[in-house]
Amino acid sequence: MTNRKQLSVTDQEKIISAINGWDTEKLTWVLLCGKVKQLLKRSISRQALERKECIYTAYLERKKDLRSGIGKPVIGKTDTEQKLLDKIDRLEKDLAAAMKQNNEFYLQFRLWSKNAFDRKVTEQMLNQELPPVDKEPSKIPEKREKKNARASKTKTLLRLSKPL
Repeated sequence: MTNRKQLSVTDQEKIISAINGWDTEKLTWVLLCGKVKQLLKRSISRQALERKECIYTAYLERKKDLRSGIGKPVIGKTDTEQKLLDKIDRLEKDLAAAMKQNNEFYLQFRLWSKNAFDRKVTEQMLNQELPPVDKEPSKIPEKREKKNARASKTKTLLRLSKPL
């Protein structure tokens, strides 16, 4: 078992915000991984970032915007005005991404609701409390140890019984 730390929701939000605020001409996975390393103080692989759908979608949309010229610096604006325009642009992208995700959740909920209705699952059944978690250690490993010990004894006996 590996001891890798998973990306938390706040980490993902920071990465998406960094992607939406990307102001240079070029956006690549290598450059993004470098930026993520600066933000989170740990390195995250391209594959790990690409596996998160929200990050992958934000990356593709920002890359498309950079190619089309959306979000590029405008000549004739002061630095403060440009920063404010970039911030507005980034916030609009964050809002659009949140609205898209909210719509996906809504569609998923509608599907679950219809399936629950078709299977005659009541609201009371859906709101039922979860059973308490049994925090006592299980006894399964002991059984496996006994089974493994029995198997090794059998192998030893078989080796001893074979003629040379």
